[in-house]
Amino acid sequence: MRIFSKSLGGQFAGDPSVWKALDDEGKADPDSDSISWGTLVDLLAFRPHDFERSYAVAPATYTSAPAGKVALTSEFPGEWNGRKADCRKWKNEREAEGFTVMTVQEAEEAATPKLWNWNSATCQHWAKDIRTERPGCQIVTDADIADARKAVAVLQAHAGYQELTAGAAFQVAMLALYLGLPVRAALDILPAAEGPFGDALADLKT
Repeated sequence: MRIFSKSLGGQFAGDPSVWKALDDEGKADPDSDSISWGTLVDLLAFRPHDFERSYAVAPATYTSAPAGKVALTSEFPGEWNGRKADCRKWKNEREAEGFTVMTVQEAEEAATPKLWNWNSATCQHWAKDIRTERPGCQIVTDADIADARKAVAVLQAHAGYQELTAGAAFQVAMLALYLGLPVRAALDILPAAEGPFGDALADLKT
């Protein structure tokens, strides 16, 4: 059991659904697909305005083209042969000027869009940059977010859910003493007191 501390309060403010999934040491299981899916659906259902702050969507495709200047070997004055001294000298000079030297074929392949692949160094560097710029941000794919939005749309179209959530508060933090011990809870749905579910609490199970 964990006492509600300042650090836990910060975790709750950042993302209550992630906070709910933390273990007794305040750590989430990074390998739990169910936690990741549940977190995403919870956020889209209850706090969609926080999506941009909490998530980054990986592009559907990527290219491995260099970000800087490119010098094509076809620009070399003569027949290109990477083993020849004059070609190596030309290449070293271009690289010293900040160019990436590539053959025409290499440049075309690098500029061709490819399906996003986490085994790609380009995709891994993208994720590293995102996590550096936005600490705590979770990364999802186009397919992840599309499936989650469909799930939320089905949920919100359900008449029973609409009745349950009319006027409700979402992801509400509670603190209490139970048998003299401090306890906490994060409620997904706190129905309106004057509604038909005013004496109930509700939790979303994905």
